Amino acid sequence: MVQAAIETSLELAGCYVVTTNVLQQSMTAQEVHESYIGLQKVEHDFRAMKTGLLEVRPVFVRKKSRTRGHVFCCMLALKLSREMERRLRAAFGTTDSDPHAITLPDALTSLSHLSLLQYRVDGKTTVTKLPQPSESQRQILLKALAVTLPAE
Repeated sequence: MVQAAIETSLELAGCYVVTTNVLQQSMTAQEVHESYIGLQKVEHDFRAMKTGLLEVRPVFVRKKSRTRGHVFCCMLALKLSREMERRLRAAFGTTDSDPHAITLPDALTSLSHLSLLQYRVDGKTTVTKLPQPSESQRQILLKALAVTLPAE
């Protein structure tokens, strides 16, 4: 009996177990697993919104319309970051498969250096130029995100 318990625990080595109090008739094991994966994604999204990537902080507003506007902007930013992550993963892989893969924070840091430059020629004339992106910025913009740069 002890040997059987040892063999069972060796079979499960490296596996994780999900337990729930949901009745077996209500959900299959696969549905329980998928709900936990979905919960993990939601927790990741909230973590991304509050800290790290989006750094959303509490905004104290008094009108319902402004609260809804703030939440809308936060959710839109989250949606954009998810889409950028998806495209970067499709173009460059993940850090699991390639430790040098470009992550979303890497891409945002690289792209943050690409900005319009405005030169004042005289009191009335201003010239706006977009510097040529570096090779890594070009790979991120053109290859992964499918963004075209404006023509001069």
